[in-house]
Amino acid sequence: MILRRYPGGARQFTQESGNFYTLVSLGVVAALLHRAAKKRGSSVPEEATLYVQGQNRRLAVLCLSLGICLGLLLSAGLTLVPLPGWLKESYGSSSSAMFRQRDLVVAVANVAVLAPVVEEILFRGYMLNRLLTFFDEKAAVYISAFVFALCHVNPVWMIYSFGMGVFLARISLERDNIYYSCLIHVGFNLPSALLAFIQAFDI
Repeated sequence: MILRRYPGGARQFTQESGNFYTLVSLGVVAALLHRAAKKRGSSVPEEATLYVQGQNRRLAVLCLSLGICLGLLLSAGLTLVPLPGWLKESYGSSSSAMFRQRDLVVAVANVAVLAPVVEEILFRGYMLNRLLTFFDEKAAVYISAFVFALCHVNPVWMIYSFGMGVFLARISLERDNIYYSCLIHVGFNLPSALLAFIQAFDI
């Protein structure tokens, strides 16, 4: 945008290119995790218990489908449940803000794939596994879910993020692998990302 001599002011530029900076941030986090793991003679997938090869394909499809169903159910529930005006407005403005930027393709990629995978690596991979060395399983699950919820800022997002955090933590611990929680998380975010894409291009 700078090269094209963007006509808007700095604030508008930041608002409309927010997803680009999110993408850069996710890339920096991934690079730092990779560098730290390499110094320890390990890898990010190994340290975060993310094992892709040799996994159950049928279960993988079921997890992705489950995530999509949960995302659709939540959207329907939020539409039907009478939320207080300020809360509904806050949720609506926060949700639409993610996709109002000019870089819609980047926004969809961030929301649907990149952010869910990085969040699973951070919260269910690194954080949960480290918490288990200090707390029992139940406490570790709830602490990681609470921190995960706090990072979502918006009150409505925080409420359902806590529930999702607990659920995803249970799945990752049961399978000793965050691969399946990644798929559920991607599926959960997919409907809203696709809807924004469809609305933007009138498909």
